[in-house]
Parts: sequence; C-alpha cells; structure tokens
Amino acid sequence: MAQAQQISSRQVQARFKGKSDTCSGFVLDRAMQRLTDTDDARPVSAIDVEFGDLSYFNRTVRKYFGLTPSQVRRMRGIIYAI
Repeated sequence: MAQAQQISSRQVQARFKGKSDTCSGFVLDRAMQRLTDTDDARPVSAIDVEFGDLSYFNRTVRKYFGLTPSQVRRMRGIIYAI
C-alpha cells in the first residue's frame, strides 16, 4: 500500500492511528468486499488487495475469516441471501 501511494510504511500506519481500524483490517475488509462482489467475475488470483503474494493472501484470509478466498468466492451468493 505504501509503495502504491509513494509514501513510507510508517506514514500508512500513522494514517490509521486513532481510527477504529488498522491497515491490515482495512486491506482484509477490502479483500472480502471484492471476493463477495457478485458483479466481479475475476478469479481470486486477479483480485489485487495489496498483498503482493497470492499464497500470503490465501493464508491471511483463511486465518481471519476461517475460509479460503476460493471458498468465500463460491459462497458469495449465499452470503447475500442471508
């Protein structure tokens, strides 16, 4: 995220300080939004959420949400139906 904005990682952290969310939480929320978007037909590997590494992205999503990104993508219609 810092590279994309051409600022230091410390500056990114500072922008989230004092807010209810963290930088990691923001990125994970953004990932979940993209994974559950029923209008987004891109494969999981094409979803750019600032992780830079697909295996790290998969591990992190699974750690925080208890599902792999592919599982979330397959369930997206069910999620909105609830």
